[in-house]
Amino acid sequence: MEQFNWGRIFKIFFFAILVLLGSGMILMSHFNKIKLQEEKRDYKTKIYETRKENEALSKEKIELQKEDSETTKKELRKEGFVKEGEKIIKFSK
Repeated sequence: MEQFNWGRIFKIFFFAILVLLGSGMILMSHFNKIKLQEEKRDYKTKIYETRKENEALSKEKIELQKEDSETTKKELRKEGFVKEGEKIIKFSK
């Protein structure tokens, strides 16, 4: 009967374990890259959505300011004043 060559068996198992660990590390780095790309895409979409919301809010704010300025002009006219630029001038009826 032949005796087992334990040194050779140990080397085979050792290198097999190293290969498995190396391939596992490669797969982990690959999945980590994919995860980072997804997070980056989600972050960009969040920025885009926030920008759109800010634009809508600024448009709404401008419309409200226009309405306020029109109502103040109407109120001033009722009281006998005219607003020209930044100055308010009283006129006689």
